[in-house]
Amino acid sequence: MQTFDRKKYLTIKESAEALGYFPPYVARLIREGKIKAAKRGRQYFIAPEEINRFVGVKEPTQVDDLI
Repeated sequence: MQTFDRKKYLTIKESAEALGYFPPYVARLIREGKIKAAKRGRQYFIAPEEINRFVGVKEPTQVDDLI
């Protein structure tokens, strides 16, 4: 069984701040499959690389500073 390292992921709130969106909109993007996220309990976690992919950034340096 794999362990989940919370420090490597962003919450919906953190992702929304990085993207400049409101958290409910980021949750909607996850439900629509536009952003991939891991669900643990009731909370979603998004990899910084996924945020970079969503916005089209080639180098994963912008969002990594938030972690």
